Amino acid sequence: MSRLWAVKVPRLALTWDCVSILLSLVMAASSSDLEMLQPGRHVCVQQQQSAQPVPFRQSYHRAVYRQTMHMCEGFRVCSRLALSYQTAYRTVFHMQIRTHLVQGCCPGWQKASPYETSCTQPVCSGDCHNGGTCVGPDTCQCADGWTGPLCQTDVDECAVENKCQQVCHNLPGSYECVCQDGFKIQDDRRSCRLCLSCLPEFQEMQGTISSLSNKVQELETEKDRLLTNLTSMARDYESAMDNMHAMQAATLNDAKTTTPLVGLDDSSAFMEPGMISLVHLASLSNQISMLEERMADCEWWAVPSLPPVT
Repeated sequence: MSRLWAVKVPRLALTWDCVSILLSLVMAASSSDLEMLQPGRHVCVQQQQSAQPVPFRQSYHRAVYRQTMHMCEGFRVCSRLALSYQTAYRTVFHMQIRTHLVQGCCPGWQKASPYETSCTQPVCSGDCHNGGTCVGPDTCQCADGWTGPLCQTDVDECAVENKCQQVCHNLPGSYECVCQDGFKIQDDRRSCRLCLSCLPEFQEMQGTISSLSNKVQELETEKDRLLTNLTSMARDYESAMDNMHAMQAATLNDAKTTTPLVGLDDSSAFMEPGMISLVHLASLSNQISMLEERMADCEWWAVPSLPPVT
């Protein structure tokens, strides 16, 4: 029994030493492989095949023509060529396919710079449209209002989420809120408020009032002009009458006669040249009356100016 134990103990010790050595070798090899194939971001280890020419000697049979001598007719010695084959050697090349591991960017990624070790720039098979950004392999991050793999589809905001109070118009990449007649868009560009001045009928009415006001102003100006002329004519008339009375008094005092003055009652006979007759004054009075009637009609149409309605 003691002999058996003496034999087994060294074997056990040798076995553990071998195992520890093997483990250390495996760990060293794995650590070296990991260091050699340590990838960066989005870096993959891929198998790459390459063809390499490999030379080797090849034997072949080469035809050789040799001159031989033999007896011809007439006991003459003749020569002729005899074909024979001999073994020769040549160097030929065969392409040997070898496979080895290389590091490269994973599919869908590329290096932003040839000096970088990581592949941080994504690759999209198509360009991202309408302000989209490539954020991953064949993945576009679209701007607001666009969707689709390449951000090529417009989002209909009016159909998805209508935020307008009244009318919504879809636009490429956006939308617009509008109001119906008689309403005005608010500062938030979504809600509407009542606006009487925005109605076409109200604007037409304001145009009519403005036109009538202009006509009333013109008639007022014409009335002032006629009143000025009438005042001037009245002063001329009073002056003429004073002159006529003075002339009558002077004539009665100087003549001392009982013969009545011819046409004394006709005031036009004593009017100086350039004086305006009573007929003209009556005509002016009639024109002023007509103007006052027309102004009365216009004043019925003239509506007092309304305060601005928004």
